[in-house]
Amino acid sequence: MTATPAHAGESGAAGGGYFTACTSLACASLEYYYEPSDFLPGYYNAYMNHIVLTDVVHGDGMWPQLQIKYKNSNSSTWRTLYVHGNDNGEAVLQDNEDLFMVKDVYFLVCSQQNGPCKQLSKVGG
Repeated sequence: MTATPAHAGESGAAGGGYFTACTSLACASLEYYYEPSDFLPGYYNAYMNHIVLTDVVHGDGMWPQLQIKYKNSNSSTWRTLYVHGNDNGEAVLQDNEDLFMVKDVYFLVCSQQNGPCKQLSKVGG
């Protein structure tokens, strides 16, 4: 499931929501908003705010990670933007990750770098 609705490009609609997920060792949440690109029809500008990445177990050697997967106008392959957590049992807050002229976007929370991972789901949808 991508965070961009299947028909958003046809309607030119904006949208978004609140996304969250947990593995047994990490949790992530973020607010996500997108709007049609003014420069490239069928593409979107994506804005992620209030990104929270939480390490569930203090001192277990696991460094949680949020992966923002996307396709942009330069490539049809998936690219990844990483947000790294810590191993102190606390949350890391990061604001304002912006992506411009993207086609598809989805989010993964990982217990440690590259896995195991779980895809974030839209709350209430």
